[in-house]
Amino acid sequence: MGLASAVAGLSDSGPASTVIIEMSEEPGTRAVPGEQAKVERAMARLNIPYTLRLRYQTAINGISVQVANRHLDTIRSIPQVRHVWIMASAKVAAQANSTTTTTKPFAHSMTGVDRVHQVHGLTGKGVRVGVIDTGIDYSHPALGGCFGKGCRVAYGWDFIGRRYADVGDPLEPHPDPRDICGGHGTHIAGIIGAREAGLVGVAPDVTFGAYRISACNGVLEGDVLIGAMERALHDHMDIINVSIYTGNTWEDNPRATTAERLTRRGVIACGSRRRPAIAPLALSVASVDNVALVPTAFQLDAPHRPVYTYAALSGKPLFNLSAVNIVAVPAGADDSGCRTVPMHSAGAAILVSQAGCTVGQKADIARRARAVAVIVHGGELDDAMARHKHDDKRTSVPVVFVSEEDGQSIRKLLLSNPAFQAGVRASFNPNIPPTPNETGGQISSFSSWGPSPDLDIKPDVAAPGGSIFSTYPLPMGAYTVMSGTSMSTPYVVGAIALGLQRRGRSQYGAISYRQALRNTAEPIREAGTPGRHYTSVAKQGAGLINVERMIFGTTSVAPSRLALNDTEFGMRGGRASTHNLTIFNDSAEDRVFAIEHLPAMSVRGIGADGVVPNAPEQRDAPASMLTRSPKVYVKARASAHVSIDIAEPAALPAHEYWVYSGFVEIRPVAGADGKPVADADLHRVSVPYLGVKGRMRDLHVMRITDQMPCLRPQQQGAAAQLANRPRTYTMQNNDWPELAFRLEMPSELVKIQLYNADTHQLLGAIPGFLTEQLGRHELTDDNRQMSNVWPGIYTTLDAGSPATTKSAPDGRYYIKIMALRIFGNPKNERDYDIWQSPIITIKQ
Repeated sequence: MGLASAVAGLSDSGPASTVIIEMSEEPGTRAVPGEQAKVERAMARLNIPYTLRLRYQTAINGISVQVANRHLDTIRSIPQVRHVWIMASAKVAAQANSTTTTTKPFAHSMTGVDRVHQVHGLTGKGVRVGVIDTGIDYSHPALGGCFGKGCRVAYGWDFIGRRYADVGDPLEPHPDPRDICGGHGTHIAGIIGAREAGLVGVAPDVTFGAYRISACNGVLEGDVLIGAMERALHDHMDIINVSIYTGNTWEDNPRATTAERLTRRGVIACGSRRRPAIAPLALSVASVDNVALVPTAFQLDAPHRPVYTYAALSGKPLFNLSAVNIVAVPAGADDSGCRTVPMHSAGAAILVSQAGCTVGQKADIARRARAVAVIVHGGELDDAMARHKHDDKRTSVPVVFVSEEDGQSIRKLLLSNPAFQAGVRASFNPNIPPTPNETGGQISSFSSWGPSPDLDIKPDVAAPGGSIFSTYPLPMGAYTVMSGTSMSTPYVVGAIALGLQRRGRSQYGAISYRQALRNTAEPIREAGTPGRHYTSVAKQGAGLINVERMIFGTTSVAPSRLALNDTEFGMRGGRASTHNLTIFNDSAEDRVFAIEHLPAMSVRGIGADGVVPNAPEQRDAPASMLTRSPKVYVKARASAHVSIDIAEPAALPAHEYWVYSGFVEIRPVAGADGKPVADADLHRVSVPYLGVKGRMRDLHVMRITDQMPCLRPQQQGAAAQLANRPRTYTMQNNDWPELAFRLEMPSELVKIQLYNADTHQLLGAIPGFLTEQLGRHELTDDNRQMSNVWPGIYTTLDAGSPATTKSAPDGRYYIKIMALRIFGNPKNERDYDIWQSPIITIKQ
């Protein structure tokens, strides 16, 4: 994965990037404009050409620019510069569109939202929610139908413009944030606050701010995201929803630190749990599958009103096709839809077999006959989708698939009943009776695992995100089904909005909400395990949110989670660690609380091959917990302390780095009179804990093999056997070395430095690589490794002097890569994984 994020390839000055130059003065002060001007004047004096993109003054003090990478260390040496952040591109968080099932808002019964609406009357009225995404289609009737003062979508801004299509394109800001082609932001807005018959969001009366930062293809740039976060602060948003996909999981990056600053100023930031760049005080959300499903189906207006399940080629159910005739060719005629079409095709859906031409050709022929859809039958439904998964989804009319059995059943009905010679009426709508979902209430298969690189507990909580029915831009069909942590995050945003309406902003701030959500979440049991043990905290965080308990419960506990680190830092050399919890009883009566241990499955961190396993291996070998006070008496509106000891699982080997976890449950069992507490479940809380057995500083983060790291000729198609061999380069006409490396674990610091091969003198740093806060690489095409061309330049590292970029003269050199291990000391070379390249001879 090349790190020249803003300007791909090599220009005359080498690779370039979009960077944020953060400065020293505190954001929001009068000194900010003057300091930014000083830095820009300094860059001019140092002959650093750049293109200014954005200015930040309130959430962060800095500017974003496009600049050649060879100038970055020089910029870092300017006295007023605090940090230079290289901004890689990102995407709105990935999601899957359901093809055979959909869900309506059954999730509200899972989380207590239904009772908060019906019993307590909360709707989020008066709360402002910012959606930073693809915009919102504010013309949708479920989202208010208008934009501006007095509308549901009252605030917003388009940061990129309609012509923006990819990274590096010019930004053309515009005041209209309508989502007409992306859909992601509109779907999120519906989950948070849709209101119409049959579709009610979590907080259906919130006011929205729509901040469009992503193109129709989902691409966005990190500096634009930060600009939108700053705008949301300016517009006095109470909560912001950020569902983006990024490879950086560290907490110390500009997106995370900006979210942290917003949180400290009262804005609650929530992000999806798919490798989120999220701060400690912001919320990271895992996804849970919904408890009930409705088949994506159509129903015939015929005897017994038969229902047929279908799968849409586009992945989007045809909810905008409310009622239509289905027609077929007469018996004995070609039923492929490739040469002939039935009578009465205009305005109808044509039933055809899978034989003959492509589905795209069938759609074109149907369109010419003025049909509105094509129904293809053949084989099993799943097999049909597999056969056509690589087909172009943009057909001229919608194409759906049914099984061969169902297709023949419909054809028989049409041909055997004279009443249906002109077709049988079919309704494509979601009003089909629901069926139980086998995976309902479980963590979704696509939801990523934690913890964070520094072993903090992430995700924080879980919420419904599997197969969610919500709004979609009107030009794209008005409604659709999506799955992802992009869907679970807005669910939590809506829940917080309900809490803000009830408790207000000043009494219940951002930090308190994070604690309340964790305290009151319901730990989830793991399906398919003996005795249904609890799912690892690394997968579910504190568990599934319980919104009624969060708002109306009277018990809380601090701290809200116990991050135990590794054996070295958390267990004092292997002994049990002691932790003090404070229980708060906010009720009007004295209560007795029982303390209980809920152990979770342990998960193997490192496989036999020394890397993170692709499929997590779980084992029923939990940690043990001991409390000196299994029951605690707490007076009304008072607090009490309890001490617990947690010991690592004794049976698990340290070299496999098992992640162990569980929960400390605290539940009221009696009042002062000894009688059971009314609605005791409403006042039950728990504290998740998580640790790693093993010493993280001993775990290699950069795997060193014969093939990786790699130094090889840059020319396209260079043979693999030329890698990692001494070689002479002219440094002209693309005759440059290319350097690549791969991280198996995150690393807070990677040094890439140039040495004189004859004297072994350190000359400087190799520019063009992201070297701080790196996430681990995976086996995907866009995140397999980090690579870049070295055009023979380096940046000096002289302490106390401005960094300068120099060209290496003819001579012999080698490059050293040093990757800091987790919890390693940056000043201790023994805490690095180190690789040294073969000799590079420059002869120009």
